[in-house]
Amino acid sequence: MKNKNLFYFFTAVLFLLINKGSLSQSFDVKWGEIPRVDLKMTHYPADTNASALILYHLGDVSLNDGLNLHHTEHLRIKIFTPKGYDLATHSIRVNTNSNERLIDLEAFTYWLDDNGKIVKTELDDDDIFKEKVVGGIYDYKFTMPSLKPGCVFEIRYSIEIPSIYRIKDWTFQWTEPVSWSEYRITMPHQINYSAVTRGFEMWAVNETNEAQQVFRGNAANYVGKSIVKCYQFRWAVEDAPAIRDAPFISTREDYVNKVDVQLNGFSFNNGTREQVLESWEKLTEKLIENKSFGERIDDNRTVRKIAEQLTSGRTLPEDKVKAIYNWIAKTIVFTGNELFTDEDSEDVIENKKGSSADITFLLLSMLKSVGIEGQPIILSTRANGKIQELYPIVNQFNYVIARVKIDNKIYYLDATNPYRPYDMLPFKVLGAKGLVVQPGKQEWVTFQSDIKNSNTSLIIANIDQDGAVTANFEELYTGYTALNTRDELTSKKEVEIAKDIFKTDASGFVIDSVLITNRDSIDVPLKIKAWVKSESFALKNGDMIYVNPYMIQRTIENPFKADVRKYPVDYGYKSNTTTITNITIPDGYEVKEMLANKNIVLGGHLTFSRVSQVDSNAIQVITKFVRNVTELKPNLYSHLKRFYTDIIAA
Repeated sequence: MKNKNLFYFFTAVLFLLINKGSLSQSFDVKWGEIPRVDLKMTHYPADTNASALILYHLGDVSLNDGLNLHHTEHLRIKIFTPKGYDLATHSIRVNTNSNERLIDLEAFTYWLDDNGKIVKTELDDDDIFKEKVVGGIYDYKFTMPSLKPGCVFEIRYSIEIPSIYRIKDWTFQWTEPVSWSEYRITMPHQINYSAVTRGFEMWAVNETNEAQQVFRGNAANYVGKSIVKCYQFRWAVEDAPAIRDAPFISTREDYVNKVDVQLNGFSFNNGTREQVLESWEKLTEKLIENKSFGERIDDNRTVRKIAEQLTSGRTLPEDKVKAIYNWIAKTIVFTGNELFTDEDSEDVIENKKGSSADITFLLLSMLKSVGIEGQPIILSTRANGKIQELYPIVNQFNYVIARVKIDNKIYYLDATNPYRPYDMLPFKVLGAKGLVVQPGKQEWVTFQSDIKNSNTSLIIANIDQDGAVTANFEELYTGYTALNTRDELTSKKEVEIAKDIFKTDASGFVIDSVLITNRDSIDVPLKIKAWVKSESFALKNGDMIYVNPYMIQRTIENPFKADVRKYPVDYGYKSNTTTITNITIPDGYEVKEMLANKNIVLGGHLTFSRVSQVDSNAIQVITKFVRNVTELKPNLYSHLKRFYTDIIAA
């Protein structure tokens, strides 16, 4: 009875929230009829940087007589510049294992010739390539013909999907602006879908209307042979801005307008009744009993033997956790993000490699064998996008870590990297929300880092009478910068690392030698030191020498270029960057002009300070950049841009 009530509750909420039929807008476009105004358009006034404009994108889903989902798309795009050609290459994925079929694919490119006549070129069937992805999954790939700036192309096709479970989600925003994007779903009352809308743009249409459909064939046996009542759901955005790559963003998918759709349940005329979405408690119970999840936490003899050896002589639970964590992190090579696994812990130990699921289940198994209980936590990594909590849908998760509680202190553990301490989570989970997999209780946790990233730079430089500079550059890293650099050191030479860090190619310095210490000692700061020289960094002109005291860590460009940002600036972690520059000038010279002291503040969130002083022939400049927040809300974006502009001008 609980599940049945849940089913109708979701239906009611969805209908009551979006039933606005009287406010309906229409933007119907006829296939093959391209307005001349679209062909003559040379740019998009709302975004003059746009290389293309999505004029129209419609997705339409309904149930056909074979009881299959019929998914149709119609796409029309205007090209302004050659950069927009990227949008003319398409890939349509079809799962033949599930008997999906691509049907009625057609596409044309249109343009105006020198006489103003509309000319069109059709996509040739021979230019459509069927590429196997895996198993029976294929991508149909093609690039539109006769591309040139000013052209318009349109594509339409249908996919027949023989399962009401596999309805598609819809994304309304692209990397270029969108004039109109719409998604329609028309379904009999007997089939219930739950939908979650996301995004920061206003909806031009967000409504549910009554509709009717006559079914024949197989579908009639399930939903009725006469006129069948249906719901038609519609969502649309109009004049939506482009969502392009931006600094400090988790993933574009978190911020675009989108509709996620999931089958909730169905009740057919033949007596078939099924509730698909249940509750989070039911989901966690099923995960605990799943042979590819909960049953993989097994303190078998092999696991017990190794765990007991690793913890021998250790009495404190925290010391046991560290010993087991460090052994797994250094022994088992991480192979990728997975939520489930079919590998036994003995196989993972023998093969010395495993996914996030393999590693986490092995960690929990070994901890269990020495009397330390823990639970797995499922989550979605930053690149995979934020999860919605309204409906218990497991396929939105892609990662699993462990939680252990010792003396009322909670530890979140992820042993997938040998260079990350046990009390440090990977950057890819920061800000993510996870579901604890435990019996009889729904519990969510949000992962934040207590570790403040610290970068300390020290420059000791000497300038001779000719303006030549010799210097020692040194960086001291802790936190995520240290972790990332240690990872890079596994595949790059030390001198390449130093060039990247100190930007020597851009500044004109030449590296003589490099020394990196503590590269494998993850509990202490990582130190990178380079001995450098330059004949051109300082400029001598007559009896004057001009030198920029910012030899490294100089901000020369504002990272935030967009005029408006409607989504947060997501840093992930707090940071503290200090740069100390000591310059010795040649005898007989004195400082004529020095950098002024500065203190630039953005509330209590960001602070930039600079203190300069001169003592005889020695110059010292100390700059500090402190970030006390992990995220800034969109209402502070204009202030953030000004903050960086002021730093550059300082």
